[in-house]
Amino acid sequence: MNRRSVLKLAPIGVLGVGLAAANVSNASAWGGAPDWWTTEDTQWSMALFGFLGFDEIDGVYGPRTTEAVRNFQYQRNLAVDGIVGSATVDSITHVVMNVQDVVDVRMDGLAGPVTRQGVTDYQIRHGLTVTRFADYPTLAHMGKPFFRDMRGG
Repeated sequence: MNRRSVLKLAPIGVLGVGLAAANVSNASAWGGAPDWWTTEDTQWSMALFGFLGFDEIDGVYGPRTTEAVRNFQYQRNLAVDGIVGSATVDSITHVVMNVQDVVDVRMDGLAGPVTRQGVTDYQIRHGLTVTRFADYPTLAHMGKPFFRDMRGG
């Protein structure tokens, strides 16, 4: 292989190292989560619970998602590490399925647009403040206060 060929391949090598580093970084955020669970699944759930904005769902497990997961873990009395492991996924799907049951949408444990609309419709039907989030007041009204009262006081 001549020098010109090596120089042409160098960017590919750098790209490969960068992708490997990205995968290690992403892998550290997934501490034993099921293979079918995605970053977007995490983000939709964190947004549904009000720990992340719906406009922040981008499929990238960055600092905002990590912080949202840490807040969720704290609220659910889980180990607070920002890593989506099996205990965190189990807790997320448990809460989501309970919400889905109350708002009468398909109970699959995955938060998404249908679940968000179900929560919004529930809030309207019951005269609650329409936040589009399954927040503490909404969950308490449902009889499912899964989180500590984050309103303060």
